[in-house]
Amino acid sequence: MDSGLWDCLQALWPPPRKASPGIAHYVLLSAIQRVCQPGPKTEIQAWYAKSVLNSIWALNSSRFTSQDFWDAFDRIELDGGRFSHGELTELQIRMLRLWREHNLLGASVLAYDATNFYTYIDTKNARCTLAQRGHNKQGRHNLRQIGLAYLMDASSGMGIFHDCYPGNRTDAEEFVVSLPRIEQFLDAAQIPRDQVTLVFDKGSTHLLGSLELARGRLNWIGAVPWNQAPQAVRSLPMERFSAATSDLPGVRWAQATGLVHGQQRRCIVMHSSVFEAQQLHSLMDSIAKACAKLKALSRELANPTRRPRKQQSVRRSINSILAGQWLKDLIEVTLEQPQPPRWSLQFSVNNSQLSELITFRLGRTVLSTTREDWEPLQIVRAYHGQGLIERSFRSMKDGEGATWGPAYHWTDSKLRVHCFCCMLGASLLNWLHGKVRAANLAMTKEQMLKELDALQQIVLLYPSEGRSGPKPTATVDTRETLDQARLIELFALQRLKGR
Repeated sequence: MDSGLWDCLQALWPPPRKASPGIAHYVLLSAIQRVCQPGPKTEIQAWYAKSVLNSIWALNSSRFTSQDFWDAFDRIELDGGRFSHGELTELQIRMLRLWREHNLLGASVLAYDATNFYTYIDTKNARCTLAQRGHNKQGRHNLRQIGLAYLMDASSGMGIFHDCYPGNRTDAEEFVVSLPRIEQFLDAAQIPRDQVTLVFDKGSTHLLGSLELARGRLNWIGAVPWNQAPQAVRSLPMERFSAATSDLPGVRWAQATGLVHGQQRRCIVMHSSVFEAQQLHSLMDSIAKACAKLKALSRELANPTRRPRKQQSVRRSINSILAGQWLKDLIEVTLEQPQPPRWSLQFSVNNSQLSELITFRLGRTVLSTTREDWEPLQIVRAYHGQGLIERSFRSMKDGEGATWGPAYHWTDSKLRVHCFCCMLGASLLNWLHGKVRAANLAMTKEQMLKELDALQQIVLLYPSEGRSGPKPTATVDTRETLDQARLIELFALQRLKGR
């Protein structure tokens, strides 16, 4: 491959002497399958037989059964502990050096984030320690989940570091655990720490994380949880805000200094009109639903045919209805007992609180940074690069791009290899899409994959006309669209025609 990845894989896992697949084949094929046609290993054999890899590798598809993948992944030497040097860690470091050699890393703005993926691993399965119950970001709190910490280049999307961790560990706890390994990767790839700016969301921002970042001499830009931001920074009037440039439409910013985690930090308050509109739409929907439920509760309490409820029970119902964000501050509820033992409930929307929330809260994000030498817009742009990793997580969960699920594994070792293959597939996809962007092709990753998938070859069988032996054949390529022709030229796919 033009990226040099194949040579990197084979350098770590040399091919066997006989004409048979090695570990490098199984890992790369698994990564490509996560991008092109996610599914269990039982489906790879049939998919490989119809893919162009069959003609390139010239390996029989019978060598790619699910058991073959299982055996190959068993031969991978994994980390014995969190900081030991296993083969997957070694390969991640080699890939990082490779991305740097090919100028696939930008201005050393690295985006970090963490998420989790639910699994269907049985509760009583003690062989898996990674899958644990926790707060699932897809709402599947009843299932065991696996956490994933990921670090990527904010401009190219190339993966730099990832780590699977138990699903019951919070993002803030994992951030402290991942930082030493991130430093280990940067040092191994000879990337100076003072040239790196780590960008992360508010889920990873806390006091201990700030102390660890200072110890590691890393520059950073982080979103501060709203309740941890200085009051003077949160209450900046809109008159203090300046409009960003045309590449950040609807974004305004203001600059201030405040006490963050015990240190005077430079703060940038960013306001996004799009984010404000989304939050306002969600908020008004939540208010409408809460008012409807409170109305139904009020009618229930006033119904003479219903059994009277105790005050504690009614309060629990009210707290459940107002459990959404900001609702307890925005909706005032009055509970009285004019005719014991029955209760009377009234409610109203606090318009002054709603107005203050819209004026000083919705659409705003407080950023704290150690980059004193950067312009405010430079900081805002760097933080916007963190959205790339969030979109990657969304794609992995929605079945677009390097899809995580379904993960048909139930042991820690296989899940770590599965995670590596997913992250490898994501980097390959971003590398290809980077070429598309560089060629000024207006095409998303999903559109690019759809166009490439439509490139087919048809094998025509002709009558043997009485002769013995195999029937004559001819290979014909399907008709190409203009976009497909440009992709063929861009990726130099002409060499694959007729295979």
